[in-house]
Amino acid sequence: MLRLISFLISCTVATSLSSPIVTRRTALLSSTWFPIASASAATTASPETLIDLLKDIPTFAIVDKQGVPYMVVGEDAKVTGYFFTSYEEAKRILQTADASADKLVRELKREQPNTDPKDLINPWKLATITTVPLDVAVSLTANTVAKTAKNYFKIAPSANDIEDALDLSGQADLEEGKVPLFYVEEFRSPNGQQPLYFSKSQLLNDYRGDGKVQVTELFATLKEILVGEDPDLLKLTLIPPADSIARAHKITQQFKQEKAPFVLGQRIIIL
Repeated sequence: MLRLISFLISCTVATSLSSPIVTRRTALLSSTWFPIASASAATTASPETLIDLLKDIPTFAIVDKQGVPYMVVGEDAKVTGYFFTSYEEAKRILQTADASADKLVRELKREQPNTDPKDLINPWKLATITTVPLDVAVSLTANTVAKTAKNYFKIAPSANDIEDALDLSGQADLEEGKVPLFYVEEFRSPNGQQPLYFSKSQLLNDYRGDGKVQVTELFATLKEILVGEDPDLLKLTLIPPADSIARAHKITQQFKQEKAPFVLGQRIIIL
């Protein structure tokens, strides 16, 4: 029986990147979870296994036309950039931020008519959406070099997926940066793999049985793949959100580059 862990299990991941230019293998190999795994004879997976699991799953980030990420200052004063698991969620957040900034500019013009026009610019007007493979996003969320420079990255599921996860778990809140994955224990793909979905509704579209939908968590699952003893863990596969691969391909074409840009070492800070 495949052993999946509860999505509420806490999992700490740390990756040390000495340079923004690193291979996928280097990024994952330098994480603290891989040395833990390599010390155990029961290890069932390598960094390459995780790369293969993650690399074809797109995430989406808000950037300028050159690929410099927009990062926001939170209540904890941390400067954070986000990788969204769905294009629609990235689009929703960008539209909400743009509308809020437009409203603020209108209010300032009305209340402070002598304000310098340079201070009345909506920074979100220059923003667009790029795509970043999930293996890169996972590595950057644990980038200790970035954190030393007070830059943080998080992976953000959609609001609907968070709500579905909380309904299934019975919990009141989901810690920021945690990514729910939905599955049915009995459900297998034709090649015998067990699919994990980022969206409950997408799972229910593909699964027609009577099995119970359950929820686990991305980072906790990745750690379990590395340190777990159950060989069935190697049969897990991630199913990208509907239309995300097509969206990622379209974005790449719009940038007219082999890969959509995402610039490390630069940032646009939104207070």
